[in-house]
Amino acid sequence: QLSCVEIVSSQGKTPRHFSFDPSGNFMVVANTDNDTLCVFAIHPLNGSLSYTGKSLKTPSPNYVLIVPECEPTAVPDLRMAQ
Repeated sequence: QLSCVEIVSSQGKTPRHFSFDPSGNFMVVANTDNDTLCVFAIHPLNGSLSYTGKSLKTPSPNYVLIVPECEPTAVPDLRMAQ
């Protein structure tokens, strides 16, 4: 069951979207009107958020997609035989 733990600032203007990293330890918020993505740590026991001080300037972000790391795979050689 979900419940409100706290209300915190998104560290920007007009938070448009947010996403959790695969580990569940971090959340990234897209603040559209001041052009930032801001990172928050998630407390493992109570779910409270702490701004990490990390942000990225990017023009008008409106969606956050976090892609998990993956191992590189072998790419087949598709060149024509000579």
